Amino acid sequence: MAVTAAQRHHWQQRLNAEAAAVAERAAEARQLAQAAAERLLERWPDLQGIWLFGSLHDGRFGLTSDVDLAVAGLPDDALLSAMALLEPLQDGEIVIDLVRLEDLDPHWQQRIQERAKALRAVS
Repeated sequence: MAVTAAQRHHWQQRLNAEAAAVAERAAEARQLAQAAAERLLERWPDLQGIWLFGSLHDGRFGLTSDVDLAVAGLPDDALLSAMALLEPLQDGEIVIDLVRLEDLDPHWQQRIQERAKALRAVS
C-alpha cells in the first residue's frame, strides 16, 4: 500500500510537533536540574559535587523522561530530606531522581564523574 502525500504530510507534522514538545520539555528539565542543584547547595553548602546524568544529559530525553541527579558529599542520612527539599520544584510532569554518588557502584561513580554534566564541580 502506497503512502499518499497527505498521509506523509500528516505524519511529518506529527513528528515535528513531538520533537518540539520534547525540546520544550528538555529545556524545562534543564532549568529544573539547575534549580534543584541551587536548592541543594543552599541547604548543604559543603556538597562536593552535583552531576546531571541520564537521558537529559546524553540526548535520549523524551516526553516521559525524568531528571537524574547524582550528589557527592550528602550526609548518609540526608537523602530523604534532600528529596523532600526538591519536591516543591517538581510539577508532577518532570520528576527528579536523586542518588548519592557514594551509594553507587564504583564503576557508576567513575562513569558519572567522567561523563556527566557537573552542576557543581568536585571541590
